Amino acid sequence: MTKRSLMIRYGIHQTLHWLCLGIIIPVFILIQQSKGLDLLQIGTAMAAFGTTIIVLEIPTGSLADIHGRKRIYLIATAIYLLSMILLIFASSFITVVAVLIVYAVSKALNSGSMAAWFVDEFHRAEPEGNLQKALAINEIIILIALGLGSIIGGILPDTIGILLEPMRFLDEYSANLIAIMIILVLLMIYTVFFIHEDRVGLSEKKSLSQQLISSMRFGFSHRTILLLLIATFSLGIGLSTLENLWQPRVAQIGSESMDSWIFGALSAGYFISAAVGSALMIPIARKASGRFPLLLAVNMALFGLGYIFLARQQGIPGFAFWYILLFSFNGASSSPHDTLLNDQVPSERRSTILSLSSFALQLGGVLGSLAGGLIAEYYGIPTTWTITGILLILSGLLYLGIKTEKV
Repeated sequence: MTKRSLMIRYGIHQTLHWLCLGIIIPVFILIQQSKGLDLLQIGTAMAAFGTTIIVLEIPTGSLADIHGRKRIYLIATAIYLLSMILLIFASSFITVVAVLIVYAVSKALNSGSMAAWFVDEFHRAEPEGNLQKALAINEIIILIALGLGSIIGGILPDTIGILLEPMRFLDEYSANLIAIMIILVLLMIYTVFFIHEDRVGLSEKKSLSQQLISSMRFGFSHRTILLLLIATFSLGIGLSTLENLWQPRVAQIGSESMDSWIFGALSAGYFISAAVGSALMIPIARKASGRFPLLLAVNMALFGLGYIFLARQQGIPGFAFWYILLFSFNGASSSPHDTLLNDQVPSERRSTILSLSSFALQLGGVLGSLAGGLIAEYYGIPTTWTITGILLILSGLLYLGIKTEKV
């Protein structure tokens, strides 16, 4: 497969994959409320959802290394489809929690599987190719798909959704779930026929426990990978404090008559800004001549400073500027960070290590949610973001300890 063919095939695949998430984002909480859950029950359901992903994240990555990324991804997508079907019929707290656990299993299974497939195929198609540029292009595609999906997801309930309400078991949000089901079926068909995997290098001779233990030892004993994991953990803390608290902060500094479209505009700005950051990193990385650690250290320092400036804003225009700018730094860091990580990982361990990285991000997110919420409650949201900004600046120093060597 040529690099051009690979980029096109993976781009289409990722568009379909992330469209599904985009379509459910605007209504995910509303769906649970429509099933009769109150805010406490929703919080409990989301905790079960997140915990399931964290527990299964790394073992499912090892499954992809052992049995094949394509096979595990197809299983994950089938479970994803099942969870959407079950969610339509869920009608109580217990059934919604059960469905979200099934959904979480699918997310854990697909984490790292196709990303590992793409990196291996890219190295096979062009061994000396520019992986950072390829990853940046894919990141832009993902963000566009998420943005487009979010727009579609916001429109569906008030258009097609209202036509479904008279039907048994259906409400206005069922339109989103049905749209996701259709896309998932297309995604499975596309994956079967257009995603081809060379099984050379996969760890078929190892048991799950052997693959898991050996890959974990490899990751934690490898200086560069360990530093990248700690940086990812710190990023998880930072992103969670921003994602959890930006809406309450906007409500605090805005007027009582503030229109709700402002929240939508800021959400859209997230995807656009991150995509712009990813695009700008392509020429910047080229001029940096592979000095990704220094590039990432500077970017993380700017990211952290952005939090500190955001914390000082007392009006919506200033807040909007710094909030949107922050995500450009986040988007810019993604491809060089992922390139550094993938350059250190052998093919037979790639899915496990990528899942370990995802685990670090989510674990940081959990800690950030708990600590950030506690600090915000007693000392205010600006204090939380100031502390977070300092943490991110310090975490950027981790990149300076990285040596850029490929396995």
